[in-house]
Amino acid sequence: MIDVPDLSLREKYLIDRRAGSAAKVLKSLPFRPDDPTSAAEMEYSIESYIALRRYYPTFHHIDP
Repeated sequence: MIDVPDLSLREKYLIDRRAGSAAKVLKSLPFRPDDPTSAAEMEYSIESYIALRRYYPTFHHIDP
C-alpha cells in the first residue's frame, strides 16, 4: 500500500533534515497526538514519506 501524505515544503524540509527514522521525527515535534491511533497513523505516514521521498512529486510554477 502506498500512502504518502500531502506535505508543505516546510514539512518536507523538516522531515528531510531529521530523516533518521519516523520515531526520531515525532520526538522532535513540539506536539504529540492525543490518540494512540492517530500517533500510529502519523508515524506510518512519516515512514511512507521517508521511504518514497525521492519519488514524491514537487511542482513549481514556471513562466513560459
